Amino acid sequence: LARSGGGRRVLGRLDLYRPYAMEEARAENPQAAEQAAVTRLQESLSLEIDDRSGVLRLLVTAPAAELAQEIALALVDELDLFNREQVQEGGRRKLRFLTTRQELADRETAAARQALQDFAEREGVVHLPAELEAELQLVAEINRQLVLKELEKAALAMDTTGDSPALRRVDAEIGVLRDKLKGLELGDENS
Repeated sequence: LARSGGGRRVLGRLDLYRPYAMEEARAENPQAAEQAAVTRLQESLSLEIDDRSGVLRLLVTAPAAELAQEIALALVDELDLFNREQVQEGGRRKLRFLTTRQELADRETAAARQALQDFAEREGVVHLPAELEAELQLVAEINRQLVLKELEKAALAMDTTGDSPALRRVDAEIGVLRDKLKGLELGDENS
């Protein structure tokens, strides 16, 4: 409540200085009155979480029942706002992470292409046989899929536990791609 600024917003929204008899203190020292009113608001709250259902029970003590209801509704609004902000921030962090990983993969792909071109020029390779060209394209495609699966795994790891079915599925897919890549490196025709 205090860290998110929600207490101050509820305080201002419901003008709790009046029912808390702090109008005079507010006129004399607004900052001290605000802190005292937020503290009083926090002290008037009682939270209980039912371990089985996960339901949060909020109890509000106020000079009047109607005010207690208004405070409870305002706090629920603040909780909703906080949750939405957290989801949005999580999405922004995930997007930044994925963008960074994609940029890294793009740079690595460009470097590999440049190295292949440099090799071809240095060794005088004019044209690769069609079979070798197809194999290189297959390796590039498997590497691309592997990078995408690694990105998917990283994104899932941010949101799930290590034993989640989705994470296990992606790990299995990564294993299959790595096996295919290893088979191609060893010259296994059945990969």
